[in-house]
Amino acid sequence: MNLRVGLASIGFATCLLGCGLRTDPDYSPVCVDNTVAGETGETGGEPLAPRIGSCQDPIDLPTGQNIVVRGSLGGCSGTEGWCGGSGAEDVYRIGSVVGDVFVDFRPEETNFNPVLRVVRGEDPCLEGVIEESEVCADIVNSVPGRGFYDQGGDDTYYIIVDTELGESGDYAFDLRFGDNAFEGDCLDAVEDQAIELMAGGNFVWEATLDAKQGRLDSSCSAPGDEDIFTLVLTGGGTVTASVEVLEGDIQPIVSLRDDCATASELSCGGLASANFGGSATTYLVVDQIGANKGRYRLTVDFF
Repeated sequence: MNLRVGLASIGFATCLLGCGLRTDPDYSPVCVDNTVAGETGETGGEPLAPRIGSCQDPIDLPTGQNIVVRGSLGGCSGTEGWCGGSGAEDVYRIGSVVGDVFVDFRPEETNFNPVLRVVRGEDPCLEGVIEESEVCADIVNSVPGRGFYDQGGDDTYYIIVDTELGESGDYAFDLRFGDNAFEGDCLDAVEDQAIELMAGGNFVWEATLDAKQGRLDSSCSAPGDEDIFTLVLTGGGTVTASVEVLEGDIQPIVSLRDDCATASELSCGGLASANFGGSATTYLVVDQIGANKGRYRLTVDFF
C-alpha cells in the first residue's frame, strides 16, 4: 500500500536531486505555521483551517499494516522535538500494537535529511519532550531508519517527519510492524569487542553513552544511546550482567537478546540474567532509559 501527501505549505521550491541537505537562502529566521498557531484569514476573521498533515490535523495510517508513505515538505514549523526539527513537518497518527514499529526512509526517494520523531500522547502540537518521545533522531543515508517497541495499551503514537528551518524536499519511508520490523538494522552497530566467556568467566567493561537516540529499544523502554556486544558462551550455564553509573545523569540497563527484535529479549533491567543449555552466541546491550550522557561500568559473570 502506498500513501502520498502533498506540500506542507505553499512556496515550495524545486529541490536538488539526490540525498542531502538543501538550505533555502531566503528563509526567515522565525517561521511559524500560521494554521497551527490559529491565526485568522484575510476575510471574515475566521481561523484558518489546519493543514492536513499538521499537528492539529494528523494523517491516520493503518495500524499494524506494512505500508510505504510518500510526501513533500517545505515551509514553517508547527512543533519541534528535543533533538531538533525547527522547520516544516508532516504528522501521522497510528494506534497502539504490541511489538516493534520501524520507520525506514528510502534514500533514493528522500532528497533532504529528515528529523524523525515519534511521540506518545494525545497532542502532537506540544513540545516533544524526551519523556514522551519514542524516537527523536536525525536521519542520514548510513542510518536511514529508527524503531521503537510499543508495549500495547491505549496510547496513541504520532510519527513526525520533520525538517530543520529552510530545508525542503520529497521523502518516502517504509512503515513496518512486528517481530521482523527492525530487519537486522542494529547489526552494523555491534561493538568490535566481543564478550567471550566459559563457565566461571568474568567480563568488566567501562564506556560512555551519549545524549542521543539509540538503534534499539527494549521492553524496559530504553530509546537512548546504547552499546551492543556479541556475547559468545562456551558451554551451558547462567549469564548474569549488571551495570552501574560511574558519572553523568544516565539510567543504564542491560538487555540480553537473540537479535535486534525486542521480542527476542531474554531479560532486561539494571540486573539481567538468562540460562543457556549449551554453547550459544547472542547479544548483550547496555542501553539507557532516557537519552543522556554518562559513563557506566558493565560486569558480566557466567557460571
